Amino acid sequence: MPRYWPAALPTLYDIDEGTTIPRKDFDLLRTAHAALADERRRWVGDIISQSRRAAVSIAPWPGTDSTVRGFELLAGLITLAGGNGTDDNELATELAATAHGSDMPFTAATAGQAVGILDATQAATFADLCQAVVDNPATVDVRQRPAVT
Repeated sequence: MPRYWPAALPTLYDIDEGTTIPRKDFDLLRTAHAALADERRRWVGDIISQSRRAAVSIAPWPGTDSTVRGFELLAGLITLAGGNGTDDNELATELAATAHGSDMPFTAATAGQAVGILDATQAATFADLCQAVVDNPATVDVRQRPAVT
């Protein structure tokens, strides 16, 4: 019987990062992240760690500049973390799939990998979706994980 192998997920070298973000703009995210409660700050950190282990880091490494992609992904995650019960791995994965426009993020091993495969344009969509979910969840049509058959 033939086996189905899902398409390989992209790595950072395959993803359009967009332009570089000035450090002063990225510092606004650092301030917002620092203002989160400890548990929610750890959740964002866990997603970042997962993305780094999957070779699709969403945060700049120390001493490197951030890009539009990293800025938007972190802005979205910080927004989710600041919401009421929206700091959830499954929701982050569903929003990544919605922004990606496909089920590909559902094949990721972690939420960090699912979010990390988004390119700069998709990252901006992800950030907008995160804000919309926090502001008014009923207005967002979130892509659901396909049922296992």
